[in-house]
Amino acid sequence: MEVSADDEQYLIGESEHVDRLRECDVRRLGVLVADSGLSDWKTLAALLGVDNADVRFVEVTRPLPGEEMLKLWRRKEGSTIRVLRQALRDMHRDDVVRQLDYMRLST
Repeated sequence: MEVSADDEQYLIGESEHVDRLRECDVRRLGVLVADSGLSDWKTLAALLGVDNADVRFVEVTRPLPGEEMLKLWRRKEGSTIRVLRQALRDMHRDDVVRQLDYMRLST
């Protein structure tokens, strides 16, 4: 992928906090994780250290549980792209990691 100098400021570095992702990208990540099966977003939640009570709340109250779980997690200190990437790799979700690699930071 060729990157122009103007685009470099928007590229996602692993140390960036997940809060810097655009809302549409958080939604897309959540959908990708949830689309592959109900347990995938829960597995990701466990790997990210999301509280079980929060997981149950999201499961029964939210139409897009993967997205909502990521929104809860990103409020925590240490919610970086590096942590998210590693959790996705641990789940063997390289397809989602590749999508994450093409996302941009919000301005």
